Amino acid sequence: MRACSLATLHRLFEAFDARLVLSVLWRGGELDRLLDADHALLGERWAGVRGDRWEAAAEVTYNEYGERGSIDELAFDPITGTLLVVELKTGLYDGGGTVAKLDEKARLAARLGRRFGWEVRRVVPVLVIAESRTNRRRVELHERLFGRLRCRGRAARAWLRQPEAGCGGGVLLFVPLSDVRGKTVMRAGRQRVRPRAHGSGAKAG
Repeated sequence: MRACSLATLHRLFEAFDARLVLSVLWRGGELDRLLDADHALLGERWAGVRGDRWEAAAEVTYNEYGERGSIDELAFDPITGTLLVVELKTGLYDGGGTVAKLDEKARLAARLGRRFGWEVRRVVPVLVIAESRTNRRRVELHERLFGRLRCRGRAARAWLRQPEAGCGGGVLLFVPLSDVRGKTVMRAGRQRVRPRAHGSGAKAG
């Protein structure tokens, strides 16, 4: 069988209205645990940025007229009736898919908010991305996609504390996976990998 590129495979699957999903297996599933740990840590960092003013519900699932998925967090401010639809991303690999899915969740959010007794008057999409040069570069390269999320940086953090005013269509925030002193932490699940010694009978010196 001849080798072919991922782009060719994607086109073949799209011709049959199918989607290609790739999985990476490493050390008996430890890669999944590492990614989950980083995602959970990003959620903790985001909660610190968001503050206690907001009532929050994590991992809210939905299945509405064939549209299904899970929202990382819904956060509601009862004073202004503002509902945040929060997407957490440790890595940004598919800008178009990320924005499209966030739009879908924002469109359904007001209805989902009723589950919690929230009277929603305004829905704001929020994209929280782990701080890294790579993630920032990817946002810069696709600014046309992310441009609708205009409330960023200090302005976004200030708005989260006082959401009475508008936020310019949506929020995009880079949040570091580090402690409050700015020191990088060893994230849960991260392991040191030692190279194997050459030769079957090597002994430590």
